[in-house]
Amino acid sequence: MAQADYQQVTSEDSAPITSLAGAPRYFQPVNPSAPRSPSTTSGTRGDDSCFDSDVAPRIFAPDSFVGITANAQPQLTWFLPEEKPVPVEFSFYTMGPAGSYELEHVQMLTYEPGITQYQLPVELEPGTRYIWQLVLECNPNRPAAALVYQAEMEFVPMVGNAMPATATTLEKSEIYARAGYWYDAIAVLGYGQQPDVLTMRRALLNDLELVEAEISAPD
Repeated sequence: MAQADYQQVTSEDSAPITSLAGAPRYFQPVNPSAPRSPSTTSGTRGDDSCFDSDVAPRIFAPDSFVGITANAQPQLTWFLPEEKPVPVEFSFYTMGPAGSYELEHVQMLTYEPGITQYQLPVELEPGTRYIWQLVLECNPNRPAAALVYQAEMEFVPMVGNAMPATATTLEKSEIYARAGYWYDAIAVLGYGQQPDVLTMRRALLNDLELVEAEISAPD
């Protein structure tokens, strides 16, 4: 059975970052691929009126390009605000070359505010495109009111022994980030709230927003 661990953090530590003056840049995708699925503006669809918080739910995943992982069974990370709980559905699909979707895994989860990490129970194959979805059922009687967050991903094994066995958490995150492995760079930080971990998480989210803005900017 898939394991999902949760830990509540403050919205200040988890909210999207728009700028970090003077912060070094860690993450840059390597030869990023465009997603095949329709874009979900800001990662959402539907009616977000079920949330009153100024901090919106967010999956820690790219939207304008396909994020990659070095792990066959990666951890996926998202954030939910302090709100009245709603049903949460996690779905994972294999994407076919013609745009078809094959459901590989679905799991109903408990709404828990803060950062969540979900260990994917499906083993990924290199060269295959996948898509994962987090659906917040704001009104179970109105499916159209659901919030849908989704992102594509690919499994790209690391070449050689790129990760030193003695690397610390922060060193692992930086190595993954500089190699373009978004999902692993953010996941290895876990739920840590130590100042250096919080700083690294903020920096990665800021880097992601900068990359997204660069990709979306007109030529």
